[in-house]
Amino acid sequence: MRKVGIQAAQAQQSGIAGGASDRPPLNTGWNNSLAGRTKKYGDMLKHVLPPMPNETAELPQFFDTVEKLYNMYQVPDDLQSTPSCSLLC
Repeated sequence: MRKVGIQAAQAQQSGIAGGASDRPPLNTGWNNSLAGRTKKYGDMLKHVLPPMPNETAELPQFFDTVEKLYNMYQVPDDLQSTPSCSLLC
């Protein structure tokens, strides 16, 4: 009985007991990297972003919509795309 109790205590300390998994914690280097954060927000927005319009007259409305979605989903500034001058000039 005492041996089983010691083994259970050791397993609990090492994270084996209590439903711990072999996966790393969620807030590791991948989630903090640019690639991980880009994937996270890209997956979140790919179903809500409208397609790029073919007509140039529709571009201002498109970019307004994208900016509103960035604000709604709290996309960090370093992950937001910025329109190039060739599109707007």
